[in-house]
Amino acid sequence: MSAVLLMLAEVLASFSAWSGAPMDGTAPPPRFWSFEMWRLEYWVVLFSLAALLWAVSWYGFHRRIGTIGMGVLGVALAVATEALTSVWYWRQFTWAQASYLGWSYFPKYFWEHLISWFVVVAIGAVLWYVWNKRRGAQRGKIAFGIIALLALCIATFAQDTAYYTAIQKVSSSKVQPAQFKKIEEDALKDFSRPESYELLATSFGNTTEKVWAVIYGEVYCNLSSDVDRISHVGSLVYRWYEGSLSRHGNGLSANLTENAQSTQKQVPFELLFEQAYLMGAVGVKGDFRPLSIQRLTDIRKNQLLLWSQRKLPETGLVRWQEAILSAGHFEAYNYWLFKGAHPEEFSEWSKSHQDQFQAWLDWRSKNPFQVQAPDFQRLYLLRKPSRSSSMPASLIHEAGHVEGIAETVDLTNGNLHLTIPIVASKPK
Repeated sequence: MSAVLLMLAEVLASFSAWSGAPMDGTAPPPRFWSFEMWRLEYWVVLFSLAALLWAVSWYGFHRRIGTIGMGVLGVALAVATEALTSVWYWRQFTWAQASYLGWSYFPKYFWEHLISWFVVVAIGAVLWYVWNKRRGAQRGKIAFGIIALLALCIATFAQDTAYYTAIQKVSSSKVQPAQFKKIEEDALKDFSRPESYELLATSFGNTTEKVWAVIYGEVYCNLSSDVDRISHVGSLVYRWYEGSLSRHGNGLSANLTENAQSTQKQVPFELLFEQAYLMGAVGVKGDFRPLSIQRLTDIRKNQLLLWSQRKLPETGLVRWQEAILSAGHFEAYNYWLFKGAHPEEFSEWSKSHQDQFQAWLDWRSKNPFQVQAPDFQRLYLLRKPSRSSSMPASLIHEAGHVEGIAETVDLTNGNLHLTIPIVASKPK
């Protein structure tokens, strides 16, 4: 009951301090819940830690300091949780964001929020006191359930934070873990909107997980009707593909993922995608810099065929690519997708393939790409993993359980050797 009261006070206090967008703002007005759910993620972590500390203190010091002392400790922890949440949350905003929302002056936001919180808690405490006198013997069970739930919340938040931090280790423009998680959650809800995938693609494009950048970028290009944005995002997808391949002597390597995440008994989707892409590049001769559209088309075709042969997890994007291949438009599709990366090559190719390219455009207009389910999204695959790719242990490269996974193909004398050295590591 105390947790519900404090959370209600937190939300109502935020609402009282909410000013929204300025009246003369030209951008779409921000929604209260978008910012409050972000703030609640910080609050839940701090509140959970405070609740666990209070529970430990109850069993360790209750007899020494008595009920009144524990009550004072509880109040102090509640106030500290609220104050620290405001500090932590406000620090995540840029000056422009805070100013736009009317929070550029931190002391004003801090005290406005804290005073409102005190008022709500005071009213709620009186009502709770009356109700608390009537509670029965279920108190212990309820308290245990709440503590267990809070511990689970802490573990989940910590795992997410570790993942989003690990994938951005080399990024020059980092996104806060809570904000990154929100981007993914929003896309999972609005999975048919092309804008969701452009934001996902550019966000993952600055991480070690280029697998998701190329997938989300391609999805955006197929959903969007904005010709200029399609050309821009398509060129980004091309660059991410090109940058992932490299040769070292007789070895060929691909680097599309370093921090893959999966559930128990599942091979990470990222690893499957990277390996299939690497295998698809084996037959391509010469250097990959620069990588022509034709070479990338051949690699992706080989990857798709291998994916189907091995019956790897099917997604809406894979089925779309298979339909294009079956209709005989795969080459034209790839030139359309990557024309912004190599306009000269596209122009030269289109001169001798005008009918082929027009046939693709006609087929696309009659068979528009539609997302029936977000089964190619990272969070969807984590929560509803495919049964066709099981293995004894979960893999999280460098983010926790297993690191140092790399793929190398040795092309000496035409022989193929796929090497995956696995080195166990302690959680960081």
